[in-house]
Amino acid sequence: MEYDFLVVPGADPAVIRMSFDGAQQAEVDARGDLRLTTTAGVVVHHAPRVYQDTPLGRREVAAGYRLKARNYSVKN
Repeated sequence: MEYDFLVVPGADPAVIRMSFDGAQQAEVDARGDLRLTTTAGVVVHHAPRVYQDTPLGRREVAAGYRLKARNYSVKN
């Protein structure tokens, strides 16, 4: 699964939030990947690649997943 977030200059990317229905457990592993345990198995979202396009070319920006809540619930 892949997704893109475009953030305009001056906007705060820290306001981006994601939630996953059906996750029984979530963790960020040593590689920075987000691992979601579900009844169907483990779903892995690889560590984000974040960059900024500048007049001098593409510049990598440090970023990663941060767990904000641990209130897991399975919705059927």
